Amino acid sequence: CGNTTAAIEYINAAAKEAGVNTIYNLDFRLDGTNSATHIRETNTSDKAGAKYNYLYGELVTRYLTNLNDWVEYTVDSESALTYTNSEGEDVTVPKAQVPFLFIYNVCNAIFNALGDSRKPLYFLIFSSLFNILLDYIFVAKLGWAVKGVAWATFIAQGLACLLSLGVLLHKAAGIDAGDETVKFFDGKTLLSTLRIGVPSMIQMSIVSLGALLVQAVVNSFGPVFLAGYSSANRIHMFISTVIHTVGSAVSTYTAQNIGAGQYDRVQAGIRAALSFMVAFSLAMVAVMFLFGRNLVGLFVDEPVDKVLSTGAFYLKLISIGMVPFSFFNCFNGVARGAGYMPAFTISTLSDLAVRVAFAYLFAYCFPSVLGENVIAVSVLVGWCVGTILSVAFHCSGRWKHARKI
Repeated sequence: CGNTTAAIEYINAAAKEAGVNTIYNLDFRLDGTNSATHIRETNTSDKAGAKYNYLYGELVTRYLTNLNDWVEYTVDSESALTYTNSEGEDVTVPKAQVPFLFIYNVCNAIFNALGDSRKPLYFLIFSSLFNILLDYIFVAKLGWAVKGVAWATFIAQGLACLLSLGVLLHKAAGIDAGDETVKFFDGKTLLSTLRIGVPSMIQMSIVSLGALLVQAVVNSFGPVFLAGYSSANRIHMFISTVIHTVGSAVSTYTAQNIGAGQYDRVQAGIRAALSFMVAFSLAMVAVMFLFGRNLVGLFVDEPVDKVLSTGAFYLKLISIGMVPFSFFNCFNGVARGAGYMPAFTISTLSDLAVRVAFAYLFAYCFPSVLGENVIAVSVLVGWCVGTILSVAFHCSGRWKHARKI
């Protein structure tokens, strides 16, 4: 691959400097040079590599399952790749190209670490509004249909990425590194980043993973419950985003103040975050009990009474657990910001394990005890277990002595 040929010299030099002895390179060209044998070709391509595109397809479907979140050509793009799997089925997968969204998210995290959370918001607003404008031009005016939507998203996200990266580089250039030598690539820094990033990734996916594992239980209660649950869960996810975001802010705030040796400010930040989270949670309890049925109705095409009642009751049960959920996210944020990842990982995985185990146990072994309410109750039990662990880890004080990056 020409891109690999151009970059490998610099990658090798950086790896050698960082003490990395082995590099694994993934090249989609079978012979390394001939573009005709590129396995990232769709079934309709006349190039020789199309015969072996299942190698790329299986790689994406088995190991790169989140690829659609950041590649240029997603599964709904005309440039996406379609291959035939071992069962003879045609499967469409994303086509790896320019990871604009990935770069934007990296810049976003760095801006937050520098205490500047406004610029990422400005870039996000710009990207969203520009995307809408381009959708109108490409679809309504030029008639490009799905192709127009894909190009609008690509251009808007790409421009936001480049603007964010440019502003970040300009800001970084003004930071005084003192006598420290700034390396192009530092393996130790990468490992430290992964030590914090991987557990954080687990938290970000924990809600989706838990919902996926419990989905079989949800489906067993029939279409009416499924409709009510699905509508209520959308509202629940929207509300939870606020709590997750504050938890992330606590993480950044904790890391900054521990780096400055100001542990008293960490405690002040915890009190401020918990005050906001608890107030918001109590407000949501009131909203769910008073207007839960109306909110569920916003996501239902036909307002069937059973669907509305099921969704509203689910929201009431979930809202009761928002206060412990707030403590859970706040103290997990402190642990993550302090680099005390054992506490963060154990409490988060315990939440998932208890939630799934509780749902399956009472749904299939004791179905008459909770009935349909087992889904909401399992979430509440998982939150409570996670909260108890996260608070206990925090009270132990070990987070104050975690290894700094």
